[in-house]
Amino acid sequence: MACAQVALAALWALVFRAQTGVFFRPGTQRWVVTIGAAVGVATLLTCGLFLYVTFVGIPMPGDMGDIGLWMASGLGCLVGAALLGVVFVTHRLIGRATDAQTELDGVL
Repeated sequence: MACAQVALAALWALVFRAQTGVFFRPGTQRWVVTIGAAVGVATLLTCGLFLYVTFVGIPMPGDMGDIGLWMASGLGCLVGAALLGVVFVTHRLIGRATDAQTELDGVL
């Protein structure tokens, strides 16, 4: 829950920067990195739960609660990995756009 709150606060800071017109200025990257760190921690915790349920609480066919937890945590690992990929690509794109904006400001 704390990871989601940190990610939402960083997303709010990014939206505020976009509204004020300073999105492609230095300083935006730290909020993207903060979102990436929050998603990374949440993904690691979810993968830890997945490994725990897989190897310690081995799901049996008659125990649907363990199977549901196992499937949900596995899906959480996949979704977290996909979100990390999206955050990485966003980080690279914002970095390039910030560099281009800084160069453009120097020319003007």
